[in-house]
Amino acid sequence: MPSLTATLQALVGELRATITEQWATIVRLEERVRDLETRVGQHSGNSSRPPSSDLPGTPKRPPSRTSGRGRGGHPDHVAHQRTMPPS
Repeated sequence: MPSLTATLQALVGELRATITEQWATIVRLEERVRDLETRVGQHSGNSSRPPSSDLPGTPKRPPSRTSGRGRGGHPDHVAHQRTMPPS
């Protein structure tokens, strides 16, 4: 029968190996969580993804700023037209 000291030393060695494996797993999973959290926060407004890939709950894009001018011709505009050639 092995001595108590040898049995305890073997058990401590096994526990150290288990802790090392678990530590490596924790580090790997933390990296994966960080990557997934980064991906979850992406939408078409802050990445190169198209708007069609946005989920329903993502914030809408802010409307583009207008120049303040109306559409079409303006009253004081001087026309620049080519003259009609003689027929």
